[in-house]
Amino acid sequence: MERSIAPLAALLEAWRASASARGRRASEVLRSAQHGDLGLWLAALDRLPDIEPSRVSFGATVSAVDQRATARDRHRLEQALRDLIPWRKGPFHLLGIDIDSEWRSDLKWARIAPHVDLDGCRVLDVGCGNGYYGWCMLEAGA
Repeated sequence: MERSIAPLAALLEAWRASASARGRRASEVLRSAQHGDLGLWLAALDRLPDIEPSRVSFGATVSAVDQRATARDRHRLEQALRDLIPWRKGPFHLLGIDIDSEWRSDLKWARIAPHVDLDGCRVLDVGCGNGYYGWCMLEAGA
């Protein structure tokens, strides 16, 4: 299912603008957190190229396309994504890069989706990992 990127942009902007109880932005809270791999993850995020997809697709494979992205952008994206391995849930296809996730979450979602009606619902996915099911729920109308 192809969607406008406007809702995605609004979600990202809301995340950027969100504040913790101390009044700090969410990204600053993350940077001050303690986790063994956090430094590696944050460094990988900092290396991501500044790309805004021209088309986002939610479905069995969550994908993003940007025809303006250069070969250098794709290379930088792939290197940063490799530093975020292991990708537990997926599949994702980002700017021509297939992310080979450990778990085929699309198969699990395909079993669950016919039994839930998320149209118009608000969903909080606590412990969402890389957010794969959040994208599926967005597609399902949440």
